[in-house]
Amino acid sequence: MCACLLTGCASAETKALETAAPAVIDLSEPERLPEGVTFDDGIYTVALPGAYSVTGEARGRLTVAAEGPVELILEGVSLTGPECLRLEGTEPVTITLPAGAVNTLSDGGELPDGSAGCVLLSKAPLTIGGSGSLTVTAKGKAGITSDDYLHFLEGTVSVSSSGGHGIRGKDAVIVSDGTVSSSVSADMKKAVSTDGFYLQDGGTVTLSATGSAAYDSDDSDISAAGCIKADGNFIMNGGSLTCTSTGK
Repeated sequence: MCACLLTGCASAETKALETAAPAVIDLSEPERLPEGVTFDDGIYTVALPGAYSVTGEARGRLTVAAEGPVELILEGVSLTGPECLRLEGTEPVTITLPAGAVNTLSDGGELPDGSAGCVLLSKAPLTIGGSGSLTVTAKGKAGITSDDYLHFLEGTVSVSSSGGHGIRGKDAVIVSDGTVSSSVSADMKKAVSTDGFYLQDGGTVTLSATGSAAYDSDDSDISAAGCIKADGNFIMNGGSLTCTSTGK
């Protein structure tokens, strides 16, 4: 599994995405959408695999429900709403941040009943790359969450959460390169959290936690806020990692 993660799992399908011209989704023009993309009640839904160039500003959600690999090229996106970027497919998803692109995702402080609460939620493996930037602001719960592994390939990613974990990869959190920062202020929450392993081969990672310890009813124990929680191995092969925890 590790070898697959480190190479970015470059399958034939993934390579095909790199050569196909991306379809364009302008969030500011829901009446003009490419084939396989629909808009209803504030929700954009991508139903077909492929590469999509996403631009524009909107309040609502972008959902990827394609049964196949998808690449989202974020070229100046500003999206606000609970779970505003939700990746529901089972195949790996790549988010590419082109050079010079500034992208922002925020939950807007909203958390409807039954919502998982993550600003960016992926059910499948998620890789973030490119040389642009992505800023994620979470006031409800978590910032970025993958129910599989979460791989930072390159780019500048900044996450702040006042209601939950900053960055969470259930199976693993991997940093190959780039600049990654995560700050959390809620009690018991972690800037980076994984049930599996944390692996860093390069890049610059800066983490901070200012929340306090509290009683965790799930674990029936006291749990503190912190910078990294990895239930598996912690592997640091390169790059830099700065952690600052000032909670009580």
